[in-house]
Amino acid sequence: MRARPKPWVGATLGLLLALTGVALLSVLGVYPAERVLVWGASAVGVLLGGLLLTQRPSLARRRMLVVTVVAGVAASVAVTGASAATQGGAIADGCTLTATSNLEREPVSPSDTTALDPFEVAPDGWIAWEAGSQTVLTDAATSIGLRVGGFDITLWEGAYENTEQVTELSGTELVQRRMSAFYDRFGVPFSGVYRAVGTLDARQGSCETDLYLRVAPETPLSGWLLLSLWAGLAAVALALLVLTWDVRSSIRDADAYERAAHGPGDAESAPSGVWPELDEGD
Repeated sequence: MRARPKPWVGATLGLLLALTGVALLSVLGVYPAERVLVWGASAVGVLLGGLLLTQRPSLARRRMLVVTVVAGVAASVAVTGASAATQGGAIADGCTLTATSNLEREPVSPSDTTALDPFEVAPDGWIAWEAGSQTVLTDAATSIGLRVGGFDITLWEGAYENTEQVTELSGTELVQRRMSAFYDRFGVPFSGVYRAVGTLDARQGSCETDLYLRVAPETPLSGWLLLSLWAGLAAVALALLVLTWDVRSSIRDADAYERAAHGPGDAESAPSGVWPELDEGD
């Protein structure tokens, strides 16, 4: 009878648990899915999950070594994003952008926003914005997206001809209309706190900006996305607990079998609880 460590299964479940937790924090509007959080949580989840479903690393040295290396790589990526998470939003020199909403009455610029102090928007509210540039920008390609885990996800692309040769623009957007368009395109309700990014590339120059934006859900259980994330978190956590108990039981049974097979007078027997390395796959 042998113990049944499952480091790779544990690492996978730990990763799923970490990413689900990060998604919940973001969708709930607590903290955005910054690179330092996504990769840092992944590193902790992979290592912790691997250890929980191994418990005695000597039973699966090679597999635990792989798990540790993967966790180390993820942690290294997280460290590279630590400074970006503390810098707040920004906008390129020569460009300006300010906005107000029904929750933010004073004009807010991208550089005023941080991960813990984002631009607040109500789901049924509005956003009034003003933008400008030092030079006239024409025939520009524009894009708006979200930065998740250090990667930019483009949500909308368009063109800005500027036939009037203006350097200042303004407008008002209804949040519900934009949220409906997002749902129609992606099939996912929009809520939470995110790092929004925007670019405008013209022949005469470009404007780039990123800012923190929060559209808080009505309740922690509002919508099918939040319900699914809570359910997924509970399911993965339960699976980890059950498998942790199974691995622990297998180790205990293997120890009992070894003690029964090798009496105390057997000088050739291995010490109780010490088993050869088992790297035969999960």
